[in-house]
Amino acid sequence: LVNGGEVNSYCRNYSLMSLRQKSLVWVLVLAVVAHYESSCKPHVQAKGPHGTANGLYQLHLGLEQEYDGGQGTCGRNTSSNPEVASSCVLGMLNFQMQKWNGHLFNNKSYWDVLRPNGASHRAFDIQKALMHSNFCNPKTM
Repeated sequence: LVNGGEVNSYCRNYSLMSLRQKSLVWVLVLAVVAHYESSCKPHVQAKGPHGTANGLYQLHLGLEQEYDGGQGTCGRNTSSNPEVASSCVLGMLNFQMQKWNGHLFNNKSYWDVLRPNGASHRAFDIQKALMHSNFCNPKTM
């Protein structure tokens, strides 16, 4: 996540940012994913392809640890705690970006909202959120 991968394409200043500033970019990504996945409701549940999708990021309840690539960032039932779930999601994103050569937006992503060809068609909205962020792309006067 620190290198940014394809996030650099949408966040022009990313490579120039401090580690703290880069972490704020990932907070923006997490916030937008949570908005689209759960309307930012920490205890919402839905039927998922592998059981119950739970929490802010709609992680598979009881199976969260299966999706972080063995990094140990996700434990069983972490989706029930928003703070722990956020760390889990960052681990999942880090694993996915390593696996896909830096691509955050990939049609095999755990989240439909990060799939360019996903049913929700939200990947482009997330890309636009990054591109229109003054933090990522300050407007010149």
